[in-house]
Amino acid sequence: AIQVEDFARSEDIIPLSSVPLQFVVNVVSPSNASIPCDYLPPIFIPPTPLNGTCIPVLWGQTWSGTLLAQNQFDVSSVNNIFVTGATPYVVMKNSTYISVGIVWTATAGSSKQVVCYGAIENHGISSVAQCITLLVMKNTSGIDINVLSDHEVKVNWTFTKPAPLGFNVSVYEVGDNATDVRVVKTNLMDSCSQSTQFSGLDGGTPYLVIIKGMNELNGVSESIVSSIYFLSQKVPIEPPYGIAKIALLDHRILLTWSKPTLKNARGFVTGYSLIYSCVKNTSIELKLYEVSEERFYLLTVNDSAVTCSVAVCTRTIAGCGPLSEPFIVQEPSAAGLQSNSSTCDLLLQSQARTYLLVIYLLSSMVALSILVTIAISLLQCFVCKHVRRSENTTSTNRRHSGIEMEMVECNADATRKEIGKEF
Repeated sequence: AIQVEDFARSEDIIPLSSVPLQFVVNVVSPSNASIPCDYLPPIFIPPTPLNGTCIPVLWGQTWSGTLLAQNQFDVSSVNNIFVTGATPYVVMKNSTYISVGIVWTATAGSSKQVVCYGAIENHGISSVAQCITLLVMKNTSGIDINVLSDHEVKVNWTFTKPAPLGFNVSVYEVGDNATDVRVVKTNLMDSCSQSTQFSGLDGGTPYLVIIKGMNELNGVSESIVSSIYFLSQKVPIEPPYGIAKIALLDHRILLTWSKPTLKNARGFVTGYSLIYSCVKNTSIELKLYEVSEERFYLLTVNDSAVTCSVAVCTRTIAGCGPLSEPFIVQEPSAAGLQSNSSTCDLLLQSQARTYLLVIYLLSSMVALSILVTIAISLLQCFVCKHVRRSENTTSTNRRHSGIEMEMVECNADATRKEIGKEF
């Protein structure tokens, strides 16, 4: 008996199932005593596809082929060719040869089809069975990444063009960005392959896969690249960097920071957490602010007598990473934003800082309109100052004119007095 067992992976020792297979061999003498002991079974000859051949078939189209079998002794004749996996039809048959055509249509749900066949002669002796694979070429190329564990991944792919010399499948480790990559694993697959597995990889490391289909000229017939993926996502090992603060009026501070690299994030960033702590007298106040993928936060500080600090950490689905170095934040009015400027200058300053925040949040088209508004505000303030200066100048001129009139009147009175004395 034979025990048939199947395993999930080649290195496993415990089978998923185990089935005994029993059979009996019955040895009989040939029905025709004229058949020699060195009798050979029928064989396939061209144009029959070679055993193990991979034949590309375009999606939605019908493939057809021809099987031609020949007997090897005059005392026998090929009776039939059996086919599985395709539809056969007899083309030609005589005492020496038999020719069978086969057809198969690549439907929407098919990826590849295995077609097997063999020839039987009139004494019941069959040829060695042969098989070919019809590989379906899709309308679009694609890669499917199936994570099996923290260290193992299965890669499936579809191509639009055949790769007669097979596929070059490589796994790349991603560094600081998507262009900073290095190859860590490569599998060379035959032209009928549509999947392969890689082991020895690390969870928390960003990877991408590049598959190249090789043609007869030892060139690349087609190349596809997967998106970046993680076998498993971990807690980041690096906080956000480049943290900066912009003081605004109305007790507000704009905090900004930069996203850590994929390699240090060890997963896809889902957001950020801000730890805000304030100390006043002997009491300590702690607040936690959750921020989504935006890399900024508008903080309100209402008390200049309170000492506050902020630290930021990066979040993935595995949790929050280390906190950044805490930095001191202060109520903007205590940070020296107020000055002895005129009311118009203070208004312009407040508008400019508010527009800075809005420009940071809005798209470029909206930002352009805001810049126009700022220009109008500047022009209004310029006109405001110019009008004030003009009013001051006019007032001064009026005072000068009044003094001159008084002097004229005084001179006129003196003249009258002098004339009166003479008379």
